[in-house]
Amino acid sequence: MTATVWRSSSHCLHTIRPNLLTVLMDYAFGIFTTLF
Repeated sequence: MTATVWRSSSHCLHTIRPNLLTVLMDYAFGIFTTLF
């Protein structure tokens, strides 16, 4: 039970993290293009 919950939460983190990184990269790129 605990291992299943940990595995599912770890999977959620792995799916959320790249999306968050992509959003941050888009945000930084937008600021960069606006400034320069």
